[in-house]
Amino acid sequence: VKPEEELFVLESLTLHYPKAFRAGFSLSLENYDHEFWKNVFRKEVITEADAINILAELSSLRLLRAQLAYTDEGFKERFIEVEARERGMTPEEFRAYLISELKKKSQRADNEFERELYEALARFLKEGKEIVISVNPERPVPLREIFITATLTKDASALISLLKPSVVVR
Repeated sequence: VKPEEELFVLESLTLHYPKAFRAGFSLSLENYDHEFWKNVFRKEVITEADAINILAELSSLRLLRAQLAYTDEGFKERFIEVEARERGMTPEEFRAYLISELKKKSQRADNEFERELYEALARFLKEGKEIVISVNPERPVPLREIFITATLTKDASALISLLKPSVVVR
């Protein structure tokens, strides 16, 4: 938290399961009122008036960027082996089946990001160790605008245009 700049930066929230995977999330928000949130978290009881103020404060926050990363440390191969065995397939056959299904979904994707995501998942299954999904909007986006676009208008293309997501496989 950088109160003087009204920034909230979550550099990394990580779940690590050794010899399986590491999943991490990072987030940067602006228009963050440190004093407001400090006072909210110190309260023992949140009143209805507090709840209204919290909603108002949440709606004023603006997203600068976010990232979700999954790094495989062996879970992917173990999962494929178990699922293949249960289906009477070899791991190679099951992996090929999954990749084929992802490619089919990619061809039926409703938008470019969805297509990119399915293709990235196929690459990850084939040879990837890490997959990273990033959101880097061209301008800070109010959380209320994201919420309205995602839940009320349900316009995936508008949401993608707003957030500028990308996916990378390493």
